[in-house]
Amino acid sequence: MEKVDFRNAHYITLGKDFVYGPSSIDEGKMRFSWETTNLADIHHDRWDKIKTGIQIELAASGPGAANRDFNSLKSISQSTSEDIWITRYNGMMWWGFLKKGKILEDKISKYRELEGSWHNTDISGKTLWIDIKGKDWFINGKAKDVAKTLKFSATRCNISAKQTLKKLINAELDSS
Repeated sequence: MEKVDFRNAHYITLGKDFVYGPSSIDEGKMRFSWETTNLADIHHDRWDKIKTGIQIELAASGPGAANRDFNSLKSISQSTSEDIWITRYNGMMWWGFLKKGKILEDKISKYRELEGSWHNTDISGKTLWIDIKGKDWFINGKAKDVAKTLKFSATRCNISAKQTLKKLINAELDSS
């Protein structure tokens, strides 16, 4: 596998309790919900309408939750093939790049297609196992700053430890 490079790095939770994990990994898709958001509104960049809808839907959760959800959906929609996405599933960290294109929807959920598939190994073929030691998380005993992102429970977040992630995936990480 060739060396991996990326501009932005994001983490996504594949549905509440990782309900979309199996189909996302098996089908090369990045699945997410927003059931009440109209796909046509997303495709036509009606972000003011979408934001209002999410604010109404999440009114009981407060403005922070609505803003976080809105920003997550917009980030997913506008993500390019230069952005890497990571997730966790089945005790491993997985990573991939989105294919150029729009958000799609099927009977399961809304989704973006991946360029190729999800990967659970670094470029040398070593599996990216998640290690949990007390309250600390690691990936193969290293990359604690990347692994802590895997604990995130909301839909999406940016990864601040981009250089560590790049070294981890490119099998260049000697220490955490």
